[in-house]
Amino acid sequence: MLDLRITPHRPYLQAQCPVPQKLFLLVQVQAQAQIRTCRPPVALVFVVDTSGSMRELVTLPDQTTGRMVEVDGRLYEEAIGGKTKQDLLLAALHGVADLTDLTPKDQFALVRFDDKASVVAPLGIATARDRFHQQVEALKHFSGGTMMGQGLRLALQELNRVTTPTNRRVVLLTDGQTQDEAHCRELVRQFTYQNIAITTVGVGSEYNEDLLADLAAQTQGQPVHVVLGAAQPPSISVSQLPQWFAQQWQAMSQEVITGLTLQVRTVRDVTLDRITRVYPFQAEVDPALSPVPLGNLDAHEPSLFVLEFSLPTRSVMRVRLAQLSFSYTVPGLDQTGTTEVQDVVVEFSDDPAVTGQIDTEVMGYVQQRNLDALVQQATQQARHNPQQAAHTLTLARQMTQRLGNTTLTLALDRAALELKQTGTLSPDTTKTVRIGVKTQTLKLGSSGANLPAEAEIRRLTGA
Repeated sequence: MLDLRITPHRPYLQAQCPVPQKLFLLVQVQAQAQIRTCRPPVALVFVVDTSGSMRELVTLPDQTTGRMVEVDGRLYEEAIGGKTKQDLLLAALHGVADLTDLTPKDQFALVRFDDKASVVAPLGIATARDRFHQQVEALKHFSGGTMMGQGLRLALQELNRVTTPTNRRVVLLTDGQTQDEAHCRELVRQFTYQNIAITTVGVGSEYNEDLLADLAAQTQGQPVHVVLGAAQPPSISVSQLPQWFAQQWQAMSQEVITGLTLQVRTVRDVTLDRITRVYPFQAEVDPALSPVPLGNLDAHEPSLFVLEFSLPTRSVMRVRLAQLSFSYTVPGLDQTGTTEVQDVVVEFSDDPAVTGQIDTEVMGYVQQRNLDALVQQATQQARHNPQQAAHTLTLARQMTQRLGNTTLTLALDRAALELKQTGTLSPDTTKTVRIGVKTQTLKLGSSGANLPAEAEIRRLTGA
């Protein structure tokens, strides 16, 4: 059911190396052709923020009344004709109900949260469009603070009602800082163990991008940053949400493999330090988990992971360092499977002519992985040391140029210009580049990328 390709970053490692060496292993996993049309049923829960801030106007009203209205302790001027964040989000949810490729096996649920949470629409047949439209409208009647964890808890309960093999997903929509972040981080472990991906939709400039990015990464979902005005890629504008939802639904319904897990067994003195999904999006995976949850696989696109090992000194020899095996579910066929054990075998040599060889594809993905750390560092430096932040952004931009990532290069250019003009980075720009680096990854191919000098690779990766 799965096609596997495993490639080390070096065909030969240095024998008798005086310091520990790194081994970067690129693992490509892809669904085989015979199951690519086995569309899975999807159970999707929308967890929607109904706090008072969602009533903020984001499009100009046709008319203001001059009257002030107090909602949850904040004053808002009453207006006629303008659109609030809530109006635009509800319009996008209405668009989901009208998608043409829903089947009777697909299920939708609707959970809302403010300072309390409730299930507005229990899991039900997605093709019951009139029912879903009515329940979306009911979201207008709630308001309060922000307790995201309560909404996530109810979503987990709804998805635990699903008893047949199904692609279970959550789409979380919020515009603010939650008051129960610790509860959210506790719950995410349960989503991870149960293979329920969370797609996080952060609206505006006030939400906690660190939390939303972590919720998405740990569950192998994806974050998106939604701006209230005109958007520059990789962010989207709130008016683009209906099209974005349609694209997300298409992607979910093409995930023919779910619950992919990896079992890693290393030999003595070899340690697995890090696992990163590097395509089609970037997400860190906890290597301490056993088996390691790797999420779902698209019908047509492979998923690529970089495994980073630390190796002890070895004499000249050919040796097996680790064994890998994968387990998975094909919900469209109601089948599960496990691959044959894959040996990770490398050769240690004292011949400098061969130990200097580098696989450019593997190191290209390692570079792509390292972009996240550089961008995060730059956004933190921008708060207190704009000159250092500008230098770090330049390093990140050089890397995106070598990788051929035009979208991220342009985003970093805009960030650098803003930093130069204002001496800092706005919350919107920070969110755009930090979330964009996780979602705008490239498939590099066997030619890899234009790599920097080997000394630079060592400095950036520790290899």
